[in-house]
Amino acid sequence: MITNWLIGILRGIGTLLGLTLLSALIPVVRWGFGTDRAHKFTLGGLRVLCWALTLNPRVNGKFTSQPALYLCNHPSYLDILFAVGQAPSVLVAADEFRSTPFIGWLGRALQTVWVRRKCPVSRSRVRETVVRKVKEGTSVFVFPEGQTTGVHAVQEVKPGLFRTAVEESLPIAFLSIRYSNPAPLYFHTMGPGFFRDWLRHAWHVLCQPQLGVVLKVSVPMYYSSPEQAQEAFYAFHQRHLRRAA
Repeated sequence: MITNWLIGILRGIGTLLGLTLLSALIPVVRWGFGTDRAHKFTLGGLRVLCWALTLNPRVNGKFTSQPALYLCNHPSYLDILFAVGQAPSVLVAADEFRSTPFIGWLGRALQTVWVRRKCPVSRSRVRETVVRKVKEGTSVFVFPEGQTTGVHAVQEVKPGLFRTAVEESLPIAFLSIRYSNPAPLYFHTMGPGFFRDWLRHAWHVLCQPQLGVVLKVSVPMYYSSPEQAQEAFYAFHQRHLRRAA
C-alpha cells in the first residue's frame, strides 16, 4: 500500500510538471522553428508523459503523413495522449476543459479546437473548422461519442460529422484504443461533483503498477455515404475489440 501511494505521488508530480513544461514550450518551439518542428517536439513530450505513466503503446497499423479526419473511441481521459498523428494534427475537445489547469493549458498550446457540445451553432462551426484544417494539411482527431464512456465498446454516435466529411470529400481514418488494465476506464456526465470524482479516479490510475495500451490505426479512406462511413467506424472498433480479447 505504501509503495503504491509513493508511486502515485511521484507519477502525479512528474505528470503535472510534464504538462506544465509542454504547455509552455510548445508555443515557443512553434514560434521559433515552425509547425513541423513543434509537432515533433509534441510527439517527444507525449512519449515522455506516457513513459512516466508506464504507458507503452503498442501500435497496430501506421499513421500516415496524409492529412485525415481521425475518428476515435473514448474509454478514458488518457486517450488524449494518443490522439496525435505523425503529421501536424489537432484535437477537438469539450470547451468545458479550456480553462482547466494543466489539461486546458496543454490543449491551448496544441491549438485544440474547442466545442460546446450542447450548442448547435458551436458544433456547426467546429465542423467547418475540421473541414478547413484537413484541407489545409492538418489531421484532426475527434471522439464522436462526445465524452469518455468508461468502456471499450463504442457507444452510439451522431451522424453530423460523418455527413460533413462525406460531403466535403475528406479522407476518414479510425483510431481504436484499448487498455489492458481497466483502471483508466472512466465515464462522466459533467454533472455536479465531477471534478472531485475525477480526482479520485486519477489518483487510482496513478497508483497502478502497470498500464498497457494497444492502438489500432486504419488507413485513410473516402466513403460514398455517411451511413457507410458510420458502419465502417463501428465495424473497425468491434474487430479490434474481438482480436484484443
